[in-house]
Amino acid sequence: RVIDAMFPDLEIKLDKTSLGLGEVATGSFVHTVDREDVIALSITNNAQATSENPNGENPEDKEDKVTVDLDQQPSLELNKEVDTEVYQRGDIITYKFNVKNTGNVELSDLTFADPMFENYTLPFDTLGIGEEQTFEIQYTASKDDVAKDYIFNHAIITGTAPNGGTTEANDFAVTVADPELIVVEKEVPDRGPIIIEII
Repeated sequence: RVIDAMFPDLEIKLDKTSLGLGEVATGSFVHTVDREDVIALSITNNAQATSENPNGENPEDKEDKVTVDLDQQPSLELNKEVDTEVYQRGDIITYKFNVKNTGNVELSDLTFADPMFENYTLPFDTLGIGEEQTFEIQYTASKDDVAKDYIFNHAIITGTAPNGGTTEANDFAVTVADPELIVVEKEVPDRGPIIIEII
């Protein structure tokens, strides 16, 4: 008889219930990986074999165990939205970011890289399996943005899996200057005070 801690309420059926010298009995049971197994990152199965000899005595039980590690597949998804398609100088542009853990492990040490927002720190640093977070950053369009006719924003988010592997996701957005609202600014040189001489 085989007792298995993973299946305490089930009997593992063997192809033989009596064994002669050198004979082997086999049995099997199918376990479907569940969320708890994924969170645990591994499955350890510990089985114990018990028996009785012709004299009614119970030989020493034998145990064996096997551990199967989770095939860690970290993955992230990043989607970005902009609240306007065109802009003019002084407009406040809102970038909305949505990041989701699409892999099969928790991700930690999340980092955000974006040349437009170099000093921005994420309001979270971990994402559970299937978890997603949304955050917004605002940007004020400048004179230089108007001069080059567009704003290109490219963001990258990186996360670390329990085994040390990393994954990243990126997305970009392009916003163009409104040609009907562009104002050409001309700098007038300072000529200093005007001196009038009366003769």
